[in-house]
Amino acid sequence: MVLRFVPGLLAIFCLAGCEKQSGEAVVLAKEHIAAAPPPIRETPNAQHVANPNEQPRPIGDNEITVDGYVMKPEVRGTSRDPRALKDEQWRVKVRMIYDGRTFNI
Repeated sequence: MVLRFVPGLLAIFCLAGCEKQSGEAVVLAKEHIAAAPPPIRETPNAQHVANPNEQPRPIGDNEITVDGYVMKPEVRGTSRDPRALKDEQWRVKVRMIYDGRTFNI
């Protein structure tokens, strides 16, 4: 008899986790990143083995850090941006009005 209720309980838990959450948000920042150009040729995957004594290099005077990537300011948002994918993308930072959560879309 218990085996008859297990699929029903499983369905209820699955549907409860799929509840759509909506609300109003304020756009804090928008950024366009152009599509990366297709690679000219395939390069072999070179793996870098980290040395325990290796230190990260300091950021230069003409470099910025965005989302953990170091780049030159004039490269940001272009197809040479290290965050660029094969399709163009918009990165939007929003803050929810109800609970104040901030996240990127």
